[in-house]
Amino acid sequence: MNKRVSIIIFALIVIGASVGYYIWESGSYVAKVGNHKILNHEYTFFLRTQKKNAEAEAGAFSEKEIRELWESPAGGEDPVAIIMNRALENVKEFKIQLIMAERENFRLSDSELSQIRQSIDNLLDDRESASIILKDLGLNPAQYKDMIIKRKLVEKYVDNYLRTHNVEMSQYIVKLEEWKNDPAFNLVKNERVLQKVTNKSMILPK
Repeated sequence: MNKRVSIIIFALIVIGASVGYYIWESGSYVAKVGNHKILNHEYTFFLRTQKKNAEAEAGAFSEKEIRELWESPAGGEDPVAIIMNRALENVKEFKIQLIMAERENFRLSDSELSQIRQSIDNLLDDRESASIILKDLGLNPAQYKDMIIKRKLVEKYVDNYLRTHNVEMSQYIVKLEEWKNDPAFNLVKNERVLQKVTNKSMILPK
């Protein structure tokens, strides 16, 4: 094989790898808040939580009741679209608070992380509990751990904000609304992936 052919083959491999990475990377998030990606499992966590809450509020527990809930228009709207938008709103709030914590270099301590991870491991060691939790949320163990750690960070950040700014939760919520309306935190949907992730097969019982 001469040098020119080798160079051409190498170039094709690099291009192929770049295209493959782009396809994988562009399929790993459902939206962006500014330049920050909302990863598929972050959105799925809120979508499935919203789903379970909606079913509980409607008293839909049997397979038949759940199907009727999600296949019946609510005020002329697709109920799946309704919870999709609610989940996006919730995960946007969540992501903004993570961004603010990152900007302020706010972190969980090593001991806090260790305790959280141990608590999650203990929970997941119970196969029955783990199966129910992961099935309901549509996550694997690593994704579940990631979300719990992030949620604990947000909880600590909010507690710290209330304390250091000497404000009530109602005032913090007003501040959060200001952040949400900041153009720097505009939500840009990755429609192709969003529609793939939010399909009825994720909502309806199997």
